[in-house]
Amino acid sequence: MNRREQLDEQTRHVIAHLVQRAPVDVRPGDRLVEDLALDSLDFASLLVSLEDRFGIAIQARQLRHVHTVADLQAMIGAQMDPAP
Repeated sequence: MNRREQLDEQTRHVIAHLVQRAPVDVRPGDRLVEDLALDSLDFASLLVSLEDRFGIAIQARQLRHVHTVADLQAMIGAQMDPAP
């Protein structure tokens, strides 16, 4: 498993724990609010968990285009592996 696959899997696990689902039931196309029913408190908890897990800081402006699990995974991946 490469680094990106590990990141995606870890992200799914964090989300799954929060929404009380099995990680296999959290799919890249799932919408965070509409499909996974995250409210503002859940979302804040998710962000803190992800920041702790990956050692990153997520800024509010970065979340403007984050609507799905895949969007979130891409944002984290880009922050962990910035372009040269």
